[in-house]
Order: sequence, then C-alpha cells, then structure tokens
Amino acid sequence: QGIVSLCPNCLVTLTPGVYKCSACGLAFKDEQTMVRRSLLIPGGGYFYVRHWFLGVGDFIVEAYLILLIVMALILVLSGPQPSGGVGEGSSSSGVDWVILLLFGAVLALEKGLTIHHCRRLVRDFIPAE
Repeated sequence: QGIVSLCPNCLVTLTPGVYKCSACGLAFKDEQTMVRRSLLIPGGGYFYVRHWFLGVGDFIVEAYLILLIVMALILVLSGPQPSGGVGEGSSSSGVDWVILLLFGAVLALEKGLTIHHCRRLVRDFIPAE
C-alpha cells in the first residue's frame, strides 16, 4: 500500500498531519511552528528541522537580503536629494522603489522555497524532544 511512518517509541502507525502519537503521546515537530519560525527567523525553518548546514546557509542569504531591503528602504524614505546642478533632475525615487520591490520579491521567494522544503522534512515526523 505504501510507506507508513511508525512511532519510534511504540511502533504504532502515525497519522499524516497529526504530530502526536495516539498511543504513547510522543510529540513531533509540526508544520505551524516551522512556518512561523521560517517567516520570523532567518534560517529558522531549517534549524527547526535540524538541518544545521542548510540553516546556516539560509541565514546568511536571508540576512543579506534583509540588509539590502533595509538599505533600499532608506533610499526610498530619504527621497530625491537636490544635486544643485543646473538642469539636473534627480528623480530616482522610481528606481529606488523598483529595487526595494525586487529585493522584497526575492526574499519572499526564498522564504517560500524554505517553507516548501521544510514542510516536506517535517512530514517525516521528527520527534520534538
């Protein structure tokens, strides 16, 4: 019929989507906590599912993207600066918004991929311990 997951304590078949053993009560890591950690903490989803190497790499990438977003946000909020030159129009605010949205979209895509990958890992029933 297919592969089933068994509880490591009592060897009872585990129900997909239920992250607590019905026989012995052993708790497993769940998807809601993983999603919350993935959204709030850079690399948090991988750290939650105990994939430390991927978590460190994800942390570095997300931290860098967040830094770029903050810098682009500062550019947008500071507005166009008058250059004082004759005939020079300094309307780069539109470009600043595009940069901000681009970095935001890349971060959202990266978070989405992290959640998708970690969701598959959580469904393998990792004991919460």
